[in-house]
Amino acid sequence: MTDDFEPLGLTKGETYLMNDVNAALVLAWETGRAEPRPVAKVMPQGFLFGRKLPASVLIIRAGAFGDLISLRPAIASLVEKGVRVGVACVRSYHEALTESGAEFHEYPVNVKALHQWEHVITLENVVEKGAEARVTPLVDLLADKLGVSLKREARGPRYAVPEFWQVWAGKKMPVLPGCRGRIGVQMRASAACRTWDFETRLKPAVELLLKKGYQVLLFDTPGRAGLEGGHPGLVPVFADPEVKTWHQTAALLETCDGYLGPDSGVTHLAGALGVPGLALFGAFPSRLRVDCYPSLKAMEGTAPCAPCFHHTGATGIEWPAGGPCVKTGKCVALQELVPVRVVHQLEKWMEERRGARAA
Repeated sequence: MTDDFEPLGLTKGETYLMNDVNAALVLAWETGRAEPRPVAKVMPQGFLFGRKLPASVLIIRAGAFGDLISLRPAIASLVEKGVRVGVACVRSYHEALTESGAEFHEYPVNVKALHQWEHVITLENVVEKGAEARVTPLVDLLADKLGVSLKREARGPRYAVPEFWQVWAGKKMPVLPGCRGRIGVQMRASAACRTWDFETRLKPAVELLLKKGYQVLLFDTPGRAGLEGGHPGLVPVFADPEVKTWHQTAALLETCDGYLGPDSGVTHLAGALGVPGLALFGAFPSRLRVDCYPSLKAMEGTAPCAPCFHHTGATGIEWPAGGPCVKTGKCVALQELVPVRVVHQLEKWMEERRGARAA
């Protein structure tokens, strides 16, 4: 670095290992001035099957929550085999790997920290740019890149909420007396192409759940607006200034009898917690994301352009060029999923899960 770069916590005079998107961000900020690319013992495609397991491995994946939760089974497999595992990710995502057995490291990684690891494996862009990502479920894809073969019973990511936060959640948001049950609803995904339209789809679905007598907890990025208050059964979690961490979100989500959401990190969290949920898909096939979660069922919208496998990423391009969604500003596949049918399927799935647990 030729100067400090506070957005990524980088220090002048140091050399860092980061993915191409973040590197481009820094280089653009430095107006073309760059340090030579560091040479490190990095194996972008993982280590080969059949080789002796390394004593230690540092995994580099900046985020986000859904990807890191999907990484938990592979981490568990390596730790079980006696491998010391470190994960370098953005600090705000660390809680996704709580009690996973991995050591946390800051991202981007200072190359001075690499010497302590026998192998350094980058998982950057394996989801966004790899051809395998279009045919291989995320959990298996990440494991494959680490040279790990997951047995069927080990594919499901699990997440345990710390007891402190479980107690906190019970006091913070007690269940509404007389309600039919509690439903958690994730309002948006991080990308528009994976988000159910708010006005014409999500809002009517929430209103229907409230009409049926459910208490609804709304999850979203803190500070976002929409559907705030106005009904005793509506709890806009995202608007509560006290709810700031992933642990808090997980603790509140765990209190829910059911969940509804798009292809997002909170949906992965619901699956890892075992909350019966319905996940909505359009841009990506659901089997690539949630087939490893027994508690989740998926609904896929249909359209000639789906699945489009569009990644917004750091480009900020919300829709595939030339596609119908550019004109409508909505995922046309997700628009095929109407609120009444979605709510019906959610209730049906919740009932099936209750019956399975009682048997």
